[in-house]
Amino acid sequence: MESPAPEARVVARYLELQAPDFEQVHLEKVASERIGDTIHGIWDAHGSRGERFWVITNPTNLYSQSDFPSMDICLSFHVGLVVRMMENRSLSVEEMEARAPILRAFRKLDSARTALHEARESEHFQTVGVLCREALLTLVDDLRGSVSGSSDTAGLKAGDFKGWSLAAARHFAEGIDRLEEYLVQSTRTTWDLAQRVTHSRRAKSFEAEILVDAVSNVLEVFATVTRKSQGPPECPRCGSYVLFEEYLPDTDAMSTLCLSCGYEVRRLALGRIQHEPPTSDPEGECVTVDAPLYPPIRERLP
Repeated sequence: MESPAPEARVVARYLELQAPDFEQVHLEKVASERIGDTIHGIWDAHGSRGERFWVITNPTNLYSQSDFPSMDICLSFHVGLVVRMMENRSLSVEEMEARAPILRAFRKLDSARTALHEARESEHFQTVGVLCREALLTLVDDLRGSVSGSSDTAGLKAGDFKGWSLAAARHFAEGIDRLEEYLVQSTRTTWDLAQRVTHSRRAKSFEAEILVDAVSNVLEVFATVTRKSQGPPECPRCGSYVLFEEYLPDTDAMSTLCLSCGYEVRRLALGRIQHEPPTSDPEGECVTVDAPLYPPIRERLP
């Protein structure tokens, strides 16, 4: 299996940090497996004293092959460990930023999940329905600022969920017919299910569970389209989406490399730059800068 050089550099640097006594003599990517939405790369690292490690990515961790002789068993352990970590962690900064446009709706959904966990009787499941309905109404309230003023919103009342969700679907999926159709159908059927669970005197646990999952799906989809309505990053030369980002400590730069054609862009890692105070007063007139001055971009063609 091919071992891309940029990925190999990242794995080698990880080994240097996590196993400083390990003297690498061989590093090879031996497998790549997609599990759910995540692609895990599996690397075989050989040391000068005969020791060997598995390095598994996304997230990256290393395992001694004396403890895990089988690659498949090691991957299974890694995935199980990641699942447990995900169940007991707070949202990362990146995830919080991704949810930011509709964060209030996600908070309502969290309340619904808590209520579902504690629910025992039909009236408790009805309460889950009420909270899910509030999450959906909060969703369109959060999105109202982005779609107000369009012809689709003329005359809509604040509580018209189906009307506002239709306007939001058309706005964020403009020009992508199937996506717009999916957004409209999923939001409307989820709203109808929330209405049923809310008003059913014999609401059942499985109905409430399905409803919470359905609302979660609607929120996640809208969080994605609001964040990525401009499309994923792509190579300016060949249009490929297969881009690899890497921090280069020697030059304090971030590298974005197209793995399809080799086109590379490097930018200074501004967040890592240490600004030293001046030792003397500068010459000339002082100026006020309203925006940060970004360093030039260096582009390299293969």
